[in-house]
Order: sequence, then C-alpha cells, then structure tokens
Amino acid sequence: MINRTVLFGNLVADPEVRYTKTGKAIANMRIAYNETSSKDQETLYMSVDVWDKQGETCGKVLKKGSGVIVEGRLKADSYTDKEGKKVTKMVIVADRVNFVPKFEKLTANSESPKAAKSETKPARNTAPENEAGPLSTVGIDDDIPF
Repeated sequence: MINRTVLFGNLVADPEVRYTKTGKAIANMRIAYNETSSKDQETLYMSVDVWDKQGETCGKVLKKGSGVIVEGRLKADSYTDKEGKKVTKMVIVADRVNFVPKFEKLTANSESPKAAKSETKPARNTAPENEAGPLSTVGIDDDIPF
C-alpha cells in the first residue's frame, strides 16, 4: 500500500516546536489549502507534524501566512477529548517541507512590470562559447557513457 500526500498551502499560525523526553524536536503546524471541484472552491485545514532538525528549522523560519509544500504520509491520531469522547484526526507526518517565497502584489502605487523591466540590466550570457557558436552541442555526446 502506498501512503503519500503532497499539499500546497499557507500556515494559519506560527509553528509550535516542542521536544520529546528524549530530546527530539517536533514542530506542529496547521496549513490551509484549497480544494477545488467543478462547482466550488473550499478551504480545508490539515495538521502537520515535522520532526527533528527539519522541525526546528520550520519553527525558526516559518510564520503565520508562510507558503509551504508539504510531502509526507497520512496518520490517524486518536485521543479522548475533555468530554470523554474519542476523537480521531488525520495528520500529515512530513518527510519534506519546502518553503514557498512570498511575491509582492502590484498595487496602483507600485511600478508596472514593464517600467521595472526597462530599468534592469540585461543578464550576461554565462554559457560557454566554442567555435561552433554559443549554443552548440558539438562534442557533448563524447562524454555520455551509453
């Protein structure tokens, strides 16, 4: 059986980092993500557990609203609530958390992308040139082992 989950979403609160009795770090995070169907878009929430160094890093770097791509496995956590009812919730135990950078939105007061582009210097061509031209593939097949 394969148990693999990948979600892209935003943190709804700062990660909470705790330590076990043996000193292992665990970061608990909650992310909001959009589930789209043919008719509607619904925002859903998922708890995520991130262990060890990666969990500590999440606690230091991520804040409420940070975008993340979480890869891991689903796990059912069961506990008894204050009223004595058994509760089961699904949690992603993360193998990998990728941080997604925030992009500035353009507003009426900000520069247009066209104006900003005209002020930037063109990128230097860093590809090595040879006798056949800048994008030549001459001699590339010589190093392929098959």
